[in-house]
Amino acid sequence: MFTNTWERLRQRLAAVVPGQSPGRPASGPGADGPELVRALADRADRLHREGKPDLAAESLTEAVALSRDVGGAKWGDALTHLADVLAQAGRADEAVTVARAAVAAFGDQRSTGRAEALRRLGRHLLSGGSSDEAVATIQEAVELYAALAGPLAMRNAKAQSTAQYDLAVALGIVERYEEALAAATEPLLVLRLQDRLHVSRGRRRYADLLFRIAYWQGELDRPAEAVATAREAVAQLRRVVAADPLDDDLDDLARVLLVLARQLRRVDHDAEAVPPLREAVAIWRRLPDGDDGLAESSVDLSRLYQDLGGHEDEALAAHQDAVDATRRLVAGDPERYEAKLAWLHAEGGRRAEAPDELDRRGLPGPG
Repeated sequence: MFTNTWERLRQRLAAVVPGQSPGRPASGPGADGPELVRALADRADRLHREGKPDLAAESLTEAVALSRDVGGAKWGDALTHLADVLAQAGRADEAVTVARAAVAAFGDQRSTGRAEALRRLGRHLLSGGSSDEAVATIQEAVELYAALAGPLAMRNAKAQSTAQYDLAVALGIVERYEEALAAATEPLLVLRLQDRLHVSRGRRRYADLLFRIAYWQGELDRPAEAVATAREAVAQLRRVVAADPLDDDLDDLARVLLVLARQLRRVDHDAEAVPPLREAVAIWRRLPDGDDGLAESSVDLSRLYQDLGGHEDEALAAHQDAVDATRRLVAGDPERYEAKLAWLHAEGGRRAEAPDELDRRGLPGPG
């Protein structure tokens, strides 16, 4: 069915796959099938990064169609890679479909390829909102990696730690915080060791995991532990930002500063909460999409100044920052933010708690 498509693909990919000959038989994908799909996925990834989504989508669509014509475990790795590229291109549903095909391609194999395919499928499910299935899928990957630990211990150590990290994240998203903390133990040790060995590529993930743990500890009513972990997360995120100041990392830094400030207040260290809150406000004020965080942290700062006493002007200024940021949010999404703006106007952001549907205190938590 795909004979003509394969021939056209081979011709198009002659410049992409070294040594690829357009003259090979066109009866089917053959032994070079996985390499062709991987090259096509790489090409789509490059086009997506170059701002050419239509061309990227064309390449991905062809790869998806071709992958359905071939079964067998040899396709597992190529399909896993293709699913990642689809996800990066914003085609979440197709990423899940292809990731499921990748798992199916490995059958019942007890292999690292199948374990990795399960882990990646779990991540795509999580991104698509299927959190409970994601947890079960990543748990299966963790168990398979553990079963393979004996014969392939050194080769699997990093992959197993990554799977544990993904499991902890997924458990946190479904609010199974105790289990998330338990799952985070091993990857935290590995990432901490990498950090001490100055392995910089793990620094962002280490900071992210600390941030998540601090949030989970706060949700479990363990504020003193959350304060200590949040301080460590702040220190790590400062290092990440200093090396490569991406907006997402700055946003994470502001979020963990907000977590730190709130947990400091829970242990009655109100004065210590002022600097992290002020810094969070300053960061979100600079970010192009920072109004959500700016509004939330400014409400906290206004309340904190009022509770401390003697800071009426600062409290009013912080409240006005919250109002101004929320007005900008209303302009973009009236249905979501008009009620919050009305609450800010009516209550001055202080004397009454916002209704549950308006209270965005989950904001500092990791996604």
